[in-house]
Amino acid sequence: AADVIVFLMEANATPGPFGEKCLSCVVAQGIPSCFHVVQGIRDIPPKKQNNVKKNFNKLVEQRFPKEKIHTLDTPR
Repeated sequence: AADVIVFLMEANATPGPFGEKCLSCVVAQGIPSCFHVVQGIRDIPPKKQNNVKKNFNKLVEQRFPKEKIHTLDTPR
C-alpha cells in the first residue's frame, strides 16, 4: 500500500476520458495522502499561466477539496 500518491499532470494537457477513469479507480480504492503537481507551466505564455493554474485547481478541487496544485518548474 502507498502512503502518498503523487499525481503529475502536464500544463498543456488536461486528463481525457482514460485519465478520468484512472483517477476514479484510484479514488475508489481510497487515497491516504496525495500530492498534485503540474509541470510545464513555464512553457505556457505568461499571460495564460494564471488561468491554467486556476483551471487545474478547479479540476483537483472537484475530487480533492482540501488539496492544492503545486508546480514543478524551476528556473532554467
